[in-house]
Amino acid sequence: MSPFADLNGQQTFKKMGGITMSEFKNLGIYLKEKRTLAGLTQQQLASALGNIHSQFVSNWERGLCSPPGHCLQELISILNINRDHLVEVMLMDSQNAIRLKIDKKQA
Repeated sequence: MSPFADLNGQQTFKKMGGITMSEFKNLGIYLKEKRTLAGLTQQQLASALGNIHSQFVSNWERGLCSPPGHCLQELISILNINRDHLVEVMLMDSQNAIRLKIDKKQA
């Protein structure tokens, strides 16, 4: 199964074998760590990003979806994130999701 985009263009979670997978688990952990290190609440981060609801930030941090592309540069700036490290974390989640799909098809 492939992820689907919600109305805001965010990639959302998916179900595999009756289990809801967190496709963005590592990204969520990373973003929460960076937000807390910056001393920001989810609401403060949402406000700093502009017209973003704090529930979206919560969903990102729980690994339910990833931030939309137009927010990534702002997140890098606001949270003082290393761009290359962010890309590595996102790639790690993608690799894990692909491995799970392959393993599921082989089972």
